[in-house]
Amino acid sequence: MCGRITGTKENPFPLPGMPKGYAVQEDNVMVEFNIPPKKTPGQFTTAIHKAVRGVRTMLEEKYPTEFRMYFKADARFMQKDLTSQQAKLIGCEPDFNAYEGGVMRRDPPPIGVHRGAGGHIHLGGDFQCPDFIAALFADLSLGVAAYTKLTKARRDDWYGKPGVYRPKPYGIEYRSPDCMWAQDQDSTGHVAHNAILLARWLTKTDARDIQTTFRGIDWNRVYQYNSHSDAIHDRDEARNIIINEAQLAGLPV
Repeated sequence: MCGRITGTKENPFPLPGMPKGYAVQEDNVMVEFNIPPKKTPGQFTTAIHKAVRGVRTMLEEKYPTEFRMYFKADARFMQKDLTSQQAKLIGCEPDFNAYEGGVMRRDPPPIGVHRGAGGHIHLGGDFQCPDFIAALFADLSLGVAAYTKLTKARRDDWYGKPGVYRPKPYGIEYRSPDCMWAQDQDSTGHVAHNAILLARWLTKTDARDIQTTFRGIDWNRVYQYNSHSDAIHDRDEARNIIINEAQLAGLPV
């Protein structure tokens, strides 16, 4: 899509005919869209799919026969389609590793002709814990409980690693999930429910209680599950163990 979509990261283009906050921009070879902040799962789910329809309509009107929009977490392109500077631009800002205490990640590996599409989830609130702790809880509530990382993809080698996030003035951007959760109402609703529940819990729970809950969770198991480690032989069983452990520790999942 390089050069075909109006809008950049710095200056997103408002989606035609839609309220303020719905916008679109180029991101490498992909179309990226934004939605306004939402406070309920229903509002969030409606906004995601409203934006998807808005992007599809815009593309169909602008390029009626040339393009087809679809969701895919990982794709391989031909080298001739990746010659523009936009197609070579990967990672507009640094991101951080929650499992290393919020250390900035450096030196992403070369991705060649592969490209991956993220489904980043923004959580807002005056969290009663450090950002990296909030990102770890997101890795559990969204990565494990909301099924945002169902399958292993090439994107997981760097951009989809567990616990990847960016601090934001309003909270955090959880960056590990790919885009596949946004393709249907059920999966989007599940993500919305868990994301809003977690943001409220991180905001309204006393810092000491968050710390107690944090200590009651086996974070190594969460990491292994979300990284599709060979150490996890039965993913359904591991997921149930993680969720039961989190609930006993006090996390609402």
